[in-house]
Amino acid sequence: MQFVKIGLAVKITLTNSCIANNRLKTTNIERTATDNK
Repeated sequence: MQFVKIGLAVKITLTNSCIANNRLKTTNIERTATDNK
């Protein structure tokens, strides 16, 4: 039971950091796009 909980926590953390990274990438792309105009 404990292992399952740890596994879920790790999965959630990884998912959250992936989402955060994607958000950062999108804002950087948008920023570059506006700079190039």
